[in-house]
Amino acid sequence: MRIIYLVAIIFIFQFYQPVYAYIDPGILTFIWQGLILALTSAYFLFKNVRDKIIDLFLKIKNKFKNEKADKPK
Repeated sequence: MRIIYLVAIIFIFQFYQPVYAYIDPGILTFIWQGLILALTSAYFLFKNVRDKIIDLFLKIKNKFKNEKADKPK
């Protein structure tokens, strides 16, 4: 396994060339907005899923509760 990593590192550095690029200052706000969007979307998605699961368990609980109350003694 170490040989694979060693060969990969040698292969990467063999073709190393300087890169003449920069990160536009506006890209950080774009990344920040995407992160906020993803977190907010995940929050509301999981909130809805959680609420549906809780409603399902409450329906099942009420069903068993009603069946227990309906049984004659």
